[in-house]
Amino acid sequence: MIRMLFAAAAAAVLSASAFAQDADFTERERLALETVELTGATDLVFATLDTMAPTMRAQFAQASPNSTDAQLDAAMAIVMEGFRERRGMMETELAAVYARNLSAEDLRAVNAFYRTEAGQRMVAVTPTIMTESSAVGERIALDIFEQRGAEIFGAMGLETEE
Repeated sequence: MIRMLFAAAAAAVLSASAFAQDADFTERERLALETVELTGATDLVFATLDTMAPTMRAQFAQASPNSTDAQLDAAMAIVMEGFRERRGMMETELAAVYARNLSAEDLRAVNAFYRTEAGQRMVAVTPTIMTESSAVGERIALDIFEQRGAEIFGAMGLETEE
């Protein structure tokens, strides 16, 4: 009888702990959705997709060299439409990423910052910062390939003409 009471008490404590963790996670999810909205995180993903679209189109062209420009444009339109249709899903999943990686306290602080003038300026300039940062990465990558391309291709077992 004592063991049964102990087992029941332990189960109650464990389920209360699990409920508290679930409640905390739910609070983090709510705060994280607010973070996604305040930061424009979903819009940033779409801006990134727009930047990546020419690369995706080029990959489609490489995978299907006989496709016409109209066919490649149609394929890209389908991909982009698919992303637009899943915007709500993207927001929810982005919020889950924030909720898994930040505490409720952290999310409150982040949200407080993004409600300030400085936070709103950050949201406004982030797309420009991302574009310019991406260009920096591309320039560095090109420099690496120019200086060490033969070495890179050699490591891949490919021969180069010099």
